[in-house]
Amino acid sequence: MSVIWVLFFIGHFWTGVAAADDHSVLVVDPPSFLSGITKNVQLTCRPPVGEDVARVLTLQVIRERSLDGASDPVATFLTSAATPLVEKFGVLLNASVSASYDAAQARDALLRVDLPDPAEIAAGRYTCSVETQDSHGLLHRYLSHRTTLTSLFLNGSVPLFYQAILLELRKDLDTLTSDLNKVNVQQTALEQLNNESESKLSAITADQLQLTGLKNDINAGVNGVDNQVTVIRSSIERLRDITPVEPVNFYAFFSSQYAAVGNNANIVFNSLEQHTDTSYSTSTGVFTVPVNGTYFFRTGVTGDTATHSASIVINDKPVASLVSYDDYGGVNQATACVVVKLTVADTVRVVKKTGSSVYGYYPNPGHNHVSYFVGTLLW
Repeated sequence: MSVIWVLFFIGHFWTGVAAADDHSVLVVDPPSFLSGITKNVQLTCRPPVGEDVARVLTLQVIRERSLDGASDPVATFLTSAATPLVEKFGVLLNASVSASYDAAQARDALLRVDLPDPAEIAAGRYTCSVETQDSHGLLHRYLSHRTTLTSLFLNGSVPLFYQAILLELRKDLDTLTSDLNKVNVQQTALEQLNNESESKLSAITADQLQLTGLKNDINAGVNGVDNQVTVIRSSIERLRDITPVEPVNFYAFFSSQYAAVGNNANIVFNSLEQHTDTSYSTSTGVFTVPVNGTYFFRTGVTGDTATHSASIVINDKPVASLVSYDDYGGVNQATACVVVKLTVADTVRVVKKTGSSVYGYYPNPGHNHVSYFVGTLLW
């Protein structure tokens, strides 16, 4: 067995995976995406900072499966090879990779993976694995913290109808951008024609009147094109401004199997499935508006009496109500939703009007989240 392989096994035997405070670096940008909207997600894998790294042997980006905990390599870079390798799962993601390594600056090595137009399959937890050799010849393997790439559609941050709106807006934006490029080509041609006419005006005096008329026509055309450019740019900016800069959303549900709630009392949905900030209180059931904008709210309430009802209440004013009736007095669910423009500090809650107990889940056949309250900032 050669010396380098002896060192390899000794290094792995003694060092193994690096200690908890010694991690490689994985940067995921952006950390979340919306399928059909997000153009690209980039994952960058680097060696650890502040460690004894004399040589980098491999860099690898790995995706962890959510079901069985196994891992799928996305891309691998052996620094002894000329180019990085796109693994089988990376091909499935349509990934493209690039890498750089300089033996004199080993700590600056990196493996970059681009996921263009990411689909829902790209969502998951990713890890950066780096194998190095230190100045004493010992081998080390470092793993980064698991970094989650989130699908905004799968985790409920963006409702299905809002995703459809964004897809239409992206199509409109692409169309307007294409139109703007065509107009810019026309404007360039007209400006070139204008320059040529001005040159002719200085050289030809006999046809001055005719050329002056031609110049006026061209100027009018340029002005018309400028107006079109202004209108198109304004439309593009308006479309870009529709998407909120700071996302606000929550998904709360009633976690108990059932519990009595008094009439005209808040239904406190005491567990959160999704939340972007602390605007919703699981102790009071009240959502306090953090930013001005147009919001969408929906609630579903399941009761155990023949008739039960509830309302979505904004600042003590009911804006949407639900009523369920069953001749046989069984367990029923009813829903209500509303789109409304709100300002900072407005409050939104669900108030029970009639009925007895509120159900959170059915133990058989296992229906969960049968009473819930969701809200999201649209724009």
